[in-house]
Amino acid sequence: GNWMVDNAVKISRITGIPAVLIGATIIALATTLPELNVTIFSSLDGVNELAVGNAMGSIIFNLTFIVGIVMLFTKNPITKADLGSNFYIMFFSILFVYILGITNSINRFTGMILLTIFLLFFINNIIDANRKETVIEAYRLHVSKEKVGSLWKCIIFFCISSFFVSMGARLLVQNGENLARLMNISEHIIGVSIIAVGTSLPEVVTAT
Repeated sequence: GNWMVDNAVKISRITGIPAVLIGATIIALATTLPELNVTIFSSLDGVNELAVGNAMGSIIFNLTFIVGIVMLFTKNPITKADLGSNFYIMFFSILFVYILGITNSINRFTGMILLTIFLLFFINNIIDANRKETVIEAYRLHVSKEKVGSLWKCIIFFCISSFFVSMGARLLVQNGENLARLMNISEHIIGVSIIAVGTSLPEVVTAT
């Protein structure tokens, strides 16, 4: 996960893509890849409690531990402008999932609604980035010949590390199921605790 994030950052620097955009898109997707893979593998194995537990646990871990670490060591205070409209998207998403949970309405249709919210989040990040004055110059993606080789090297390493993250997620699911059976506890508890922390390590690396 660390290798994957490092190469995503290098790609953004070589191409000149603004940091605000790369962080909200490529880095956000890259660091979420472990959770995505755990969810896919556990769902295919029919362990839905593990999938949902991992998703919920990761959100809690990100909003408490990771944001807490950032607040503790950051030199500059985080302002409302830094949060932007993503704060409202995050709040609405959490509230929406909560309502779905208490009404037992989590199904494929509501899943499509959540994916739509994700697309709105993705588009909103691009719009916010375009509003930055520095983005005009940053969008000049003229990569020098000297950097082309480095760019392809970073892309290859990014893909390789993504593959190993996927394999690691598979191991997490398999051993998470085994832990739940050996300790005689539910897959949900394993997913919301141990696996949630494990899949959130790339976010910890990025934040620090």
